[in-house]
Amino acid sequence: MKKLLVGLLTAIIAVSCVFCLTACGDTVKNGSKIRTLKMELEVYDAAGTVTATTDVYMELYLNFAPKSTEHITKLVKDGYYNGTAISNINTNWLEFGAYAYAEDGTLSKKEYNNGKVEGEFLNNGLQGNRLTTAKGAIIFKRDYDDNSSDTAESKYNTAENTMVICFSSSASTTFPANSYCILGMVRSDDANQDADTELEKKSSIDKLSSLTEYTETEVDGNKVTTYFYEKTGTYYTKWTDEDSNVHYAEGAEVDSDNELTGAELEEFNTLFGENKNYFLVVPCVKLIIKSVTVC
Repeated sequence: MKKLLVGLLTAIIAVSCVFCLTACGDTVKNGSKIRTLKMELEVYDAAGTVTATTDVYMELYLNFAPKSTEHITKLVKDGYYNGTAISNINTNWLEFGAYAYAEDGTLSKKEYNNGKVEGEFLNNGLQGNRLTTAKGAIIFKRDYDDNSSDTAESKYNTAENTMVICFSSSASTTFPANSYCILGMVRSDDANQDADTELEKKSSIDKLSSLTEYTETEVDGNKVTTYFYEKTGTYYTKWTDEDSNVHYAEGAEVDSDNELTGAELEEFNTLFGENKNYFLVVPCVKLIIKSVTVC
């Protein structure tokens, strides 16, 4: 009887431990070990005042992209992502990692010395990754200047520090799963309906998805989008007036004196068409990642 009681108590404790682990978050999903990252995000208005703060949780799939996830983990532990800017935001994704804001309010390249990682995806010979380019997918952005063919001497499409977070499967047009490393997912099951604000009631991925409202702003009746051209560090402004006419100017603000017309506009359209991946859509407010930590 005593042995039976001990065995029963042991079983109850074991079940309780499993329940506690499950309640605290899965350690394995889809056949992969999971490492959870916590991102603290701050939203600043034009006056430099913080208008919102929130936490976002991201899960790295260690078995699917082992080199990339360890690379990212090292950057996180070194504090690399603390103070970085969300430097590109579109309807279907945002990205962060390479830039912070300088004192004059412009994007500045962050110092980086952690090396590169070979692209961990199907076209580079890696198989078994069950993640797809869907809502919440975390992608390791390729280096656009490193697109040599995949040969025995050199793997192509390496990555350094920039992560992309997808808002929908439509992002697969730009970031197909066979040629980009999908290394994790933003959590979609952590909504809290008892929170004090509408933002905090959302899940982590829905918090990030809601940031798409900052892709453009309205100035004097014009819908305005600001671009940052990575190759030269130049800002360009696009605005659509009340008559739906589209205008472009060099600089970070609507400025008719700097509007591109005639040959200059044709030259810009050619530049934009040939280098579209280097034109980042800068949010109309500052979106700053205060910190990223390993949970």
